[in-house]
Amino acid sequence: MGDYFDWWWKGGSWYDLQQREQIEALSLSQSRAAARLRSELRQEAKRSEDLATRLSRLEDAVVAIVELEDLRGVLDTFSDAVATRRYARDVLAQIPALGRVPSSTSPTPPPDVPGYWLHPAVRSVDAALHGDAATQAAASAEARRRDPVRTAQFLAAVAILTRSDVADDDLATLFPTSRRVSTYQRALWLAVAEGGLGEEARRGLAQAIAWVLAQETTQPAQPEGDLVQVRMPGPRVTPDDLDEVVTSHLLGRRTPPADTASATEALADLRALVAAAAAAGRTLPAAGEVPDGVADLLAQVVSAGAPGEEPVVERIIEIRQALAAIGASTTIAAPALLDEDELDVVDLLRADLSADGSPGARAVAVAALQGPIEAVADRLAALAQQPLPDGERVRVAGGISVDITSAGPVDGGWRARLTDRVAAMHPTEPYLGSRMIGGGVVAVLALVLGVTSGPGWLLLLVPALGMAGHAAWQWQSSRERRESAVRHALTQAEATIADRTARLAGDLVSLRQRVDRVPADLHEVRTTLPVVV
Repeated sequence: MGDYFDWWWKGGSWYDLQQREQIEALSLSQSRAAARLRSELRQEAKRSEDLATRLSRLEDAVVAIVELEDLRGVLDTFSDAVATRRYARDVLAQIPALGRVPSSTSPTPPPDVPGYWLHPAVRSVDAALHGDAATQAAASAEARRRDPVRTAQFLAAVAILTRSDVADDDLATLFPTSRRVSTYQRALWLAVAEGGLGEEARRGLAQAIAWVLAQETTQPAQPEGDLVQVRMPGPRVTPDDLDEVVTSHLLGRRTPPADTASATEALADLRALVAAAAAAGRTLPAAGEVPDGVADLLAQVVSAGAPGEEPVVERIIEIRQALAAIGASTTIAAPALLDEDELDVVDLLRADLSADGSPGARAVAVAALQGPIEAVADRLAALAQQPLPDGERVRVAGGISVDITSAGPVDGGWRARLTDRVAAMHPTEPYLGSRMIGGGVVAVLALVLGVTSGPGWLLLLVPALGMAGHAAWQWQSSRERRESAVRHALTQAEATIADRTARLAGDLVSLRQRVDRVPADLHEVRTTLPVVV
């Protein structure tokens, strides 16, 4: 059981018997503070310091203690309400799921407290435990007449613990009716989502949340001149906001799919997620298993108090805060009631759809968001029907880009462009041609002059021929290296293009299969959503 339930079960309450112990503790703390202050007064008097502030604090403490004594007398007038809460603890001890040892004798009802809902509510539970249907019906009806909200909270928590049914009117009181819900409603929301009240209650919860979302997104704006205007807390929720909840928190995608491939993949994921939610939405707790926090809910609602007690308790809290401000000890504290805080339904749905959400809460969230989920599924299906992308741009060796499809390159001139690019990367040195021409000219002149002018000129023939021959050899080597680089680049490019073309063709076949599956996926999403819970 929860910490709050254990605290409450042992008698913890800031307006029941523990209140007397709290006042005594505060009185003792004040006495110690006064003694300490008197000692400081004597010390301060010796040093001739101004003690007006300390004296003022002492006066405040004395006044607070006097008022606490008066409030203790006021609380004595609620002794029957205190007895009713003790009676509630005795009756609830008979519920096996709480794991408490019940009394050997049947609990005796205390005197009724006019207007206090708890007395007839507990009598109805006691009658139900003993099989007295008539008394149960009469007592529960009286409790609802006195306070329908508290009675619904109490009977719902008891029903979860006893695995019994809850009246439809009680569930309607507890389920969300606006975008803001209390912490108590949220705790019961989670308990119902986990199957604590059965499948019908879980289905009713999803319908109630869906109704709240519909009111948010479809309610027309009212003219400013209207005397009565319905104002929802915070900015209005739009259909785009709910689409974002589905896309980001259910599908786990930061941005909506924008192409056929991502749309078909997202729709398949959505189908699987809805199917998983439907499986979780049909599970119920095992025998003896109690959803977390239900016992704490029960303790909270029983501790709500009788009419007239709340103002007294609020004043006691204010006095204790004042005493704490002047240094008095206030170590005994009570948790805040669960219906004091307000939570946003849309934020709760985001949390339930996340990976950390429980399966039951996720199923309820999916069921409540049936409309937005169907809208997202329709949009994904429409996006998947666009023409399939058959083409991409491949960068190959040599640094050129080639556009390809599943059938191969689009432009056959890529080889010429690649050849020119690689050839430009391996140029022939320009001086080699000059050396070949120069050597040849010198050789011819040497030969002519050797014949006409004497054999001495023939000595220039050998160096000239050597220079021309070496230049010719270098030019040929450079040409062979260029041709080899072109052939290597063409081979690599063809292999890259062939690989990417085959991969593109395979991806296109797979994508066509997923596109063919789109109508079935959409149909499954639409048929599964209504039966998620």
